[in-house]
Amino acid sequence: LRLLAEQDWSDPLLLSLEERLGHGDEASHRHLERLSKLLDTVESRRNMLYAVFALLLLSDVHLGVLLDRWRVAHGAAARDWLDAAGEWEALSSLGTVAHDHPDWTFPTFPEGEEPLLSGRALGHPLLPPDRCVRNDVSVGPPGTFLLVTGSNMSGKSTLLRALGSNVVLALAGGPVCAAELSLPPVRVHTSMRIDDSLSEGISLFMAELLRIREIVRAASNEEHGEAPRVLFLLDEILHGTNTAERRVAARGVIRHLLRSGAIGAVSTHDLTLADAPDLKRAAVAVNFRERVQPAGRGEGTRLTFDYQLREGIATTRNALIREARVAAALEHPNVCAVYEVGEEDGNTFIVMALVDGQSLSAIMESRTLDVREAVDLALQVAEGLRAAHAKNVIHRDVKASNVMVTQEG
Repeated sequence: LRLLAEQDWSDPLLLSLEERLGHGDEASHRHLERLSKLLDTVESRRNMLYAVFALLLLSDVHLGVLLDRWRVAHGAAARDWLDAAGEWEALSSLGTVAHDHPDWTFPTFPEGEEPLLSGRALGHPLLPPDRCVRNDVSVGPPGTFLLVTGSNMSGKSTLLRALGSNVVLALAGGPVCAAELSLPPVRVHTSMRIDDSLSEGISLFMAELLRIREIVRAASNEEHGEAPRVLFLLDEILHGTNTAERRVAARGVIRHLLRSGAIGAVSTHDLTLADAPDLKRAAVAVNFRERVQPAGRGEGTRLTFDYQLREGIATTRNALIREARVAAALEHPNVCAVYEVGEEDGNTFIVMALVDGQSLSAIMESRTLDVREAVDLALQVAEGLRAAHAKNVIHRDVKASNVMVTQEG
């Protein structure tokens, strides 16, 4: 606060903050230094010598009077000092971001135009520049939504997070990781990385429903003119239930959000999500692609990604087919064998080995594993993952319900 008070400011906003923090002898840092000294004296009451002199000099009474005088004189202004200091800190943080990223730009908020979020060369602000792949992307106008498809690890979730984080930076008044970004005033509402809660007794599906309910309510308030427009970002919506129920529920949610005037993006593996005539007209489809390449002699194949956004639906009927084919190259006693992957009459199928046993989650629900058995199972899972990683295959969903235990253990 002292450093701020010693500077000469010309910007109207900074001058107003300086005024709130006071000048000269009435500067806030001087009064806070005085309070700090009084509180240091209060802390010294734990000293044995203080107790002796306190009885003779009535030090506690004097301290109480001095503290009460400070409260009467400056107590009402202290909260505003803290608020002003918080605004200084926020502005300083945004200024540091702008200084550290000279290639970023400040967003624009066009007035009187159709609500549309449009970004050129937009990237994720937390990715290092040498790893950040930027894309041109548009969300809106109302009545439409961005439908993002592609395989696992292709960049769908990162695109949604890049949109959300840059919009938050823009609304805070900071620079954004893009060559250009224009957007209307919006409120960001997301459904990403939803987890269940054993302590609260909430399943993954219920946790998703609760989050989506918040988004729907926010969009309803917007419809009634009670709040700014909603920007929704839904990553693999309702993946905690089966395909048929997910498709019906997801379509209903998207329809409601569109009717409410919200704009947003939805990422999904379900290429039929927008097959309904009304959603097909409203969907602006984009996709990320993957390539299957030989990984070298004896190493099978590997997936590679360029993270470039393309127009249209993903080219494969089911983006998991290629990943399953990569997994089919694995041969290990702790990995379930994949015998065939393909399509028939528009339906995708994967033929896997029949495992005669139970899932680890079912076993753990029926009894408690002893230490030796738990360690043995953990080692087998680790061996299977090691074999997969050696072939450049990443599971990404290792959990007890996906671990099968045979009769032989």
